[in-house]
Amino acid sequence: MAVNEEILSALRYATERGQSLKGSMNALLNAGYNLAEVEEAAQELETMPSLEKQIMPAPQIPSEPPKTPLLKKLIPEKKSIPVTPEPKPSIPKQQFTKLPTPEFEAYQEKEEYQKPVRSVAPKPYDREVSSEKTLIIVLVAFLILLVGVLILLLVFRKQLINFFSSLSAS
Repeated sequence: MAVNEEILSALRYATERGQSLKGSMNALLNAGYNLAEVEEAAQELETMPSLEKQIMPAPQIPSEPPKTPLLKKLIPEKKSIPVTPEPKPSIPKQQFTKLPTPEFEAYQEKEEYQKPVRSVAPKPYDREVSSEKTLIIVLVAFLILLVGVLILLLVFRKQLINFFSSLSAS
C-alpha cells in the first residue's frame, strides 16, 4: 500500500522543526487523518535516512586561520605606542550652598465634580437643517391633503357624477 505523501511530508516537516513524532502523529489524527495511514507514514519516516545525513556531513572548522604571505603583506603589524597619562589640572573644590526646598501644600481633592458647560448657541448648520425640516413637513402635509381628496372622490363618486350631470343638463 502506498504511503500518503501529504501525511509523510507533514510528519517530516514537524520532526525537522523539532516536534516529537508522537506529537506530530496526534496532531494529524486530531486533524481527521486515518490512523492506519498516519502510522504507516510514521514507520516510513523512521526507516528513511535523515535528510541532514544525506546532504553532507557537518563541516569541520579549522582551529587556526591559514597563514598566507599575501595577508601578511596587506595587513601591517600593530606597533604598540606607550601611553603616558597626562596630569590632571587641579581644580579647587567649590563649596555648594544648599538651596531651600519649597514646601508644597498638600494636594486636596475637591469633593465636587463639575461637569463641563456646553455651549447653547446654535450651530451654523442648524438653520439649514431646520429649513429642510420645515420643507419636508409642508410637503408631507400637502401629500396627506391630496390623498384625502382622492379618497373623498372615490367614496362620493356617484354623487359627484350626478351633481355635474345635473349642472350640464340644466
